[in-house]
Amino acid sequence: MKRILALATIILLVFLTNHALADVTIRVTNLPNRIMRVTYLWIYDKAGDTQFTTAGLLFAKSPLKIVNVIEKNTEQELHAEVVSADKQPNAQAVRVTFPNPVPKGGNYKIEITVEAETDGISRDANGRYSFTYETGHIAFFVLPKGHAVVYSNYPVLVYERKGNTVLQVKESGKKKLIFKTRAFVSEEAATAK
Repeated sequence: MKRILALATIILLVFLTNHALADVTIRVTNLPNRIMRVTYLWIYDKAGDTQFTTAGLLFAKSPLKIVNVIEKNTEQELHAEVVSADKQPNAQAVRVTFPNPVPKGGNYKIEITVEAETDGISRDANGRYSFTYETGHIAFFVLPKGHAVVYSNYPVLVYERKGNTVLQVKESGKKKLIFKTRAFVSEEAATAK
């Protein structure tokens, strides 16, 4: 009985202290320049808060560019700024300001899209591209046009969405994702179709 009570207490504490859940979508917008666009979909529900700051976005090796920040329940654009990450030296984060405090029992569904150069893109001697990204969230990786996946270090669901091939990793928890692809058509030819 004591073990059950202790386990229930731990679960409750984790639930009460974790007020943000997220999915992440990763896409390469400029392969030669190693630019990644990353979209986080956060559900934030800490009543009374007027701001939310992401954890450090470690993929960024250049100044982070905020593409947009939208509250998805209302499709309203929110004010956001790039700040230094609290707990991760040399990492950037995004601070979002809400128009009103989070209501008790309510939430903000925040879509944050950022872009930056990354060290997570490389090409080996055999012509395969390697994409690396660390996350603790369910992840979607959109393959560059004209690429086929040849390796993943996690089980993935592969499907098409709006003409793009998407790899979905359903496992949550901290992980370093590695995807390898091969270009079967040049990017110019793939986007010209």
